Amino acid sequence: MLLRRQALEVTVARAGGGALPLAELPSFACAVEEELAEPLRLASRPVIGIVRDGRLLLDCRTLTDAEADEAAAAVVAARGDE
Repeated sequence: MLLRRQALEVTVARAGGGALPLAELPSFACAVEEELAEPLRLASRPVIGIVRDGRLLLDCRTLTDAEADEAAAAVVAARGDE
């Protein structure tokens, strides 16, 4: 079995446009292999992240516990570890 690297990373999320386009919200992301970006995006229930510094960051700020479990299962499936 290959040892896969993942890390939990403190990040910031941007609120978006409107009155607060530069407002930053504290967040955290699970960083996984960049190569998982496409298979996760193309999954039956897509998981969308941001590629930065050779890693795929999956922001967890808005996920419920159940959704976090689903995202984790999608990462396992994308790796072929099922």
